[in-house]
This record gives sequence, structure tokens and C-alpha cells, in this order.
Amino acid sequence: MGILLACVVGGFLGGSIVHKIHPLFAYRDLPQIDLGASAKLVQEHRDAAFEFRSWNYGADLAIIGSVLGLSFGAFAGGRRRLPAIVAGGLAGGLLGASLGFLGGLYVAKTILLNAEQTLQESLGLQAVVWGLILSGIVWSVAATNLGVKTAATHGFVGLLAGLLVAVVQFVVTSFKFPSSNPLFLVPESATERLYWLVAFPVISGLILASGLRNQGSARHPDDAVTPVA
Repeated sequence: MGILLACVVGGFLGGSIVHKIHPLFAYRDLPQIDLGASAKLVQEHRDAAFEFRSWNYGADLAIIGSVLGLSFGAFAGGRRRLPAIVAGGLAGGLLGASLGFLGGLYVAKTILLNAEQTLQESLGLQAVVWGLILSGIVWSVAATNLGVKTAATHGFVGLLAGLLVAVVQFVVTSFKFPSSNPLFLVPESATERLYWLVAFPVISGLILASGLRNQGSARHPDDAVTPVA
């Protein structure tokens, strides 16, 4: 229950912040490109597109990752809750920022090249980003109580959870919002973003809670209750 609550609370709060501020960084104010546009103006638009996607996705995923990590540490951190909160927040924030930035560069490059990305490529980007973020959060929180090596299994479960979250979200969104671009790490329309805000925390929480049930909790062994004879 703690894992599901951690994902729902952290994901909803982090997603709500992103929904309010996205895009945090505005697109650079430039003249439109026409047939007689100079090479310099074209390059400026290319640079602006890379900046817009990378900086905004970096900020968005840093916020979601850090808040989700803080929540995971608070609700699933066991006896060493404070170190778990710090570890989860740092892991989620750093992974979210770096993966969001790199993912934004990939998205901008694909759009600028007018490349017709396949569904597999879009799903792959989503799966890698969310899989690594959830894996880092789960592993870092578990490591504060169970040790680095023992927590590896928890991190692997987090990775699988991120992959499954991406697949489920991808399938549902394709049917519910057929005109949306599955390549975008954060939905562009407000309606789709509100759906994502509710669905992502619940789906990730259910998958993580189910996957970690057979692995034991991230709590320290001393936290276990000894049955009375």
C-alpha cells in the first residue's frame, strides 16, 4: 500500500506542478522563416527548437522525478526514512533532468528533420526514459535500507515497471487521443496532460506494488514485526 500511495501522491503532485508551468521556457522570439530566409535565421530556429524541447523536458522530468523520489522515500523508506527521502529525491531529480534533456534533444532533432518516427521508436524513447527514472528511484530508496547489492533486484523491478508503464500509457493514449504525438515526453494538449496526470501515477504504482510484493519491501530487516509465539 505504501508503494502505491508513494506513486500516486508523488506522481500527482509532480505532474500537477508540470501541468501548471509547462512550458517553463518559452520558445525564442524569432521572425518567421519564409522563402528568402537567411541561413543564419534558419540556424537560429533550429537552435531555438533544440533549446525549447531539451530545457523544458529537462525541467519537467526533473520536477516529476524529484517529487516522485521524495514521496517514494517518505512512504516506502522504512526506518531510515530521512536518508531514503534524500536518496530518492536526488536520484529522481538528477535522472529526470538528464534524461529529459537528452530526450528533448532527440525529439527536437526528429521534428526538425521531418523524420517520420515509427511507433517502435516513440515507445522505445518513452520506455527508456521512464524505466531508468523509476529504476533509479526504487534502487536508491531500497539501497538506504538493504544495501547496494541487495537493492539491485528492486532496481530491476523498477526498470520493468517503467517499461510496462510506457507500454500501457502508449496503448491507452493511442486509442483515447489518436491525434497526439507519442514521441512527446510530456503531452502538449491540456486535456491529454490531465489524463496523463491521473493515469501515470496510478499505473506505475500498481505495477511497482505488484512487482515488489514478492521481493520484500525496501525496509530494513529490523523493521519486520516478529510474531508472538
